[in-house]
Amino acid sequence: PLAISSKVDQPVEKVYVHVKDSSDSEKLLALKTLAKKFSGENPLILVLGENKSKTALQLPFKIVTNTESLAELRAAFGEDCVVIRS
Repeated sequence: PLAISSKVDQPVEKVYVHVKDSSDSEKLLALKTLAKKFSGENPLILVLGENKSKTALQLPFKIVTNTESLAELRAAFGEDCVVIRS
């Protein structure tokens, strides 16, 4: 008989954080701190710049996507600067 896995494969959620000013070292440091605090399984993508000059960088951190982590990210970066995509 085939073994039935109790773990359901869930799509990985990518967490996008938009920092408009790439020279804002305080925001970049805050992102690193929060990534360490909420270490998890979901890729963390940093989006730098504005409009057509945006650059997306996958960071070497993975993060959990729960109410607390998302609330802290949104408090630090703004509601419109944190997006979750599957």
